[in-house]
Amino acid sequence: MKTFFSIYWSLILVTSLVAQDARISQTEELNRRRDLKVGIPNLLDLREEEQAPEVIPGDRDDLGPQYIVKRKLVRRWWDVKFDTQYLYTSNMLLQANNWHNKAVDTTLLATTAEFSFAPDPILLGENALLPKIGFRHQWFNYALGDTEPMFRYAGDTVQNDKRGYKRFDFDSQTIFGNLNYLVDQKWLFGLGFDFTRLLTHENVADAPTQTQNYSEFYKEYVPSWSVARIFQITPVTMAVIGYEGKLRYTDADNNNSLDNLDGTDRHELNNRLDSILSLSLRQQIVPTVFVQPFARLQYSNYNINDHRQDLVYRNREDITFTGGSSFSWEVTDWFTVSCFGSYEQRTSTAERIEEYDKFDLGGGLSANFRF
Repeated sequence: MKTFFSIYWSLILVTSLVAQDARISQTEELNRRRDLKVGIPNLLDLREEEQAPEVIPGDRDDLGPQYIVKRKLVRRWWDVKFDTQYLYTSNMLLQANNWHNKAVDTTLLATTAEFSFAPDPILLGENALLPKIGFRHQWFNYALGDTEPMFRYAGDTVQNDKRGYKRFDFDSQTIFGNLNYLVDQKWLFGLGFDFTRLLTHENVADAPTQTQNYSEFYKEYVPSWSVARIFQITPVTMAVIGYEGKLRYTDADNNNSLDNLDGTDRHELNNRLDSILSLSLRQQIVPTVFVQPFARLQYSNYNINDHRQDLVYRNREDITFTGGSSFSWEVTDWFTVSCFGSYEQRTSTAERIEEYDKFDLGGGLSANFRF
């Protein structure tokens, strides 16, 4: 009997965590797509003078270095970004798609507004410091304009959720800071820290008649570190190989009511160490059009906490692979149009964590103002 109730409560917990896990992942994925658009600054553009080439070999030894004086640049200190992406996703809840479960596909409108203190790179000889600190707000809206019930499949049972897809709408708010050090335009070292909280558009009780009250259901504190090697293969081709580590300290408030099921504290179930390897290639097709294929492998270790008594997260280690490509057209120096596609697959050592795959396809508009 004890075994029966343990399995019963674990199934309830898995169901409760599905939507939360999907929304956390969706936030991270959106920001990864946005980060791909960030290029490496050309430090030569920031110098007020540069050495002139020799006219006759040996001139520099006889006359000393000769410089071309450039127009003094006005330093910029602030960065304002607006970004919107509309996409189709084949698996919004990150569920296994097999004989007893069917993935739910839908569309998603994701909008971002970001304001940051981000001065132009601080030159240190041939190297540079790139500091940044700011705030980001994001809106995630599923199945925009669709008021029909949401159908979820479990074996031979069809669940009709009359609240529809909008019950999964949420917002994300992030305070972030990072400091990158660019060495000889070839190596990029970084340290960062983010605080993020997610806000549901329904109350925690999920009452169908509730108005939007933006209840917080998840928050995390994330120190991070990274290193990347930049290869300028040709004047129009750049490749980047990178490693990033993230230590996530989390608090999932909507798991509070589940704590007393078996005496396990589940506020911090999403605590984990993420280790990420990535490879991307940026190819200029014409002066304002770029293609950027990428691949990413993430190992997530949830065993930094003691979950030995938890039936769901015990000995959990995940591996997530993501691959895809994006095309971007830089219409002006501040406005970009893009389209993208990606495939993602997750495997897990935890018995009751669903393994899934999904693909996304969409497009977006972004504006970036510096002053």
